[in-house]
Amino acid sequence: MSWMICNVHGFNKRYKQKELRHYLRTKHIKLANLLETRVKKGKAKGILTNVFRGWMSINNYYVAANGRVWVIWDQRHYDDRLFCQPVTNTELKDFTECIHDLGLAELTWTENYYTWTNKQQGSDKIYSRIDRALGNDEWMLNWEHVRTEYDLQNFSDHCPMILKEVIPIVERVWTKKLDNWRMKNVWLKLKALRPFFRQLNNTEYRGLTQKIEKARIDLRNIQGQLARQNTDQPIDWERETLKQLEKLSLMGEKHFKAEIQR
Repeated sequence: MSWMICNVHGFNKRYKQKELRHYLRTKHIKLANLLETRVKKGKAKGILTNVFRGWMSINNYYVAANGRVWVIWDQRHYDDRLFCQPVTNTELKDFTECIHDLGLAELTWTENYYTWTNKQQGSDKIYSRIDRALGNDEWMLNWEHVRTEYDLQNFSDHCPMILKEVIPIVERVWTKKLDNWRMKNVWLKLKALRPFFRQLNNTEYRGLTQKIEKARIDLRNIQGQLARQNTDQPIDWERETLKQLEKLSLMGEKHFKAEIQR
């Protein structure tokens, strides 16, 4: 029997839950200690039931509101209990909590990495990535194919953020006049856009299982490279691969549910 200890650094996102379940299954792990789950007590039971069906668990909610320690085990293989030393709860910054609670993540992007500069010279010059286009779960599930382009600053010290691909499709329909009544005209345009967006989504769903598996393999290769060398570039690759895996995983879940409902 194998067992695992892992700092999951937040466990509210569905893709993390799905990836951990996949990892436990492929590694034949029957006992796991999850640290820093950041899951509120009211949500814990639902996650444990859905993700670890049939498993037993203990936690430290009696001293930590966000359940910083979970111990879970498959009772068919392991029927003992482990207890942890009490730990204190740490405060999260307001903005981080807001992003976390709303379930927001950065959209896939291209072009410039740094999105702001103070336009100074020499040692006073500063570049920073402080502007980001964010989307919630619904956006990621429906419009994952849309890319954010961080263009050059031009007249500003911030990079313009341009959503690519969806704009030409909208323009194609929005320039038409479908009815004299303004509100009905808008409604008809929105209705006319649906088949175009549906076609985009169908294109993205092709080969989704292979894309998810490729992202998992890429992530393992990058993390293996990080373990062997101390350069910054693989860290950027790891970050982008994690984002890609999250989006693909959520798309796969939605596609699977849609197939069941048909």
